[in-house]
Amino acid sequence: GTFSNASLATACVSCPEGSFSDASSRLIPHGGASRCLSCPLGRVPGEEECEACRAGTFASYAPNTNGGVCVDCRKGEYSEEGWTACVTCAEGESTPAEASAGAESCRPFCREGLRGNGGVEPCNDCGFGTYGGRNGSLTCDLCPPGSFSSLPAASSCFLCPPGSYAPLPGASACVLCPAHSFSSSPGGVACTLCPQDDRLLSLGLLNLSDASLLLSSIYTEVFEGVAAEAQEGVVR
Repeated sequence: GTFSNASLATACVSCPEGSFSDASSRLIPHGGASRCLSCPLGRVPGEEECEACRAGTFASYAPNTNGGVCVDCRKGEYSEEGWTACVTCAEGESTPAEASAGAESCRPFCREGLRGNGGVEPCNDCGFGTYGGRNGSLTCDLCPPGSFSSLPAASSCFLCPPGSYAPLPGASACVLCPAHSFSSSPGGVACTLCPQDDRLLSLGLLNLSDASLLLSSIYTEVFEGVAAEAQEGVVR
């Protein structure tokens, strides 16, 4: 809007930010405005009158302090139309994004092992080779090299058992050490070649003294939780 409070003015002046003119004509004195009006809290200047801030935004300024615009609610907050402030969601809940409208926008966080838009319900399982180690995850993390996840909705990854390795992130299973190589520690990212005259006798053997132990038995122990606890095999 515009106004003029001077005699013999040759032009009207724009109203300051955060205010408006209710005049419908630029002619003076017929309908002309000699002053600008400030909008009440929760409303901002429109073309000819104050307008309510839409749901998901707010206006709580004193006149002219925020430019007369509605401000988006932050993520985890919501508002209704014309509100002067946003309300924070209850503990354990958040909104999918900023500028969320209404209390129904608040949703429970996705639990560990799950991911969702904005980290809230509806949630999806983390896939093989990934994990969700915290509540409210937007995405799932890849298992780091030397570890794997072979179950959906995993909240952590397991270290590769001795005799196997995972060279890249995101493994859903560890690779057995090939013949003539070994890995004697959990969490291997590569296998070590045996000396020329001390080659191992089968795949996935731990070291020369364990040449009769097959890696499949170790995998069985991992899934039963024995090897995982013994080797502290949970990584996040």
